[in-house]
Amino acid sequence: MIGRDKFGQTPYNFAKDKESRNEFRKFMGQYPDRYDYKTAQIPSALTNDMELERKQKAAEKKKQQKKAKQERLKERREGDAVKEAEEKEKKRFLALSDRENRALAAEKRLLKNLEETGQNTPVMR
Repeated sequence: MIGRDKFGQTPYNFAKDKESRNEFRKFMGQYPDRYDYKTAQIPSALTNDMELERKQKAAEKKKQQKKAKQERLKERREGDAVKEAEEKEKKRFLALSDRENRALAAEKRLLKNLEETGQNTPVMR
């Protein structure tokens, strides 16, 4: 019979940390017929192959998380650079005189019309 404490917990259930629980499962893998593991409430055996596979999956997951974090940082930096360029352009535009602003607006309209018509060079009349 499996020993239980006064609350009816088996040693496996009483072990709170993962390492201790894994020791019970490793023992079950080494000696499958030694005890009644079902009564002891030990879920399944843990072999070296299973443990190695779990570690590899964890390493791969960590690697993917690191890569995703680096991509997010890169995107954030690029976004910051775009915002900085927009702010710089806005300050430059605000520093222009009224005449320069009108000339710039006319130039933008001209370039927009060129894009719409598909022409490469402006046609001056």
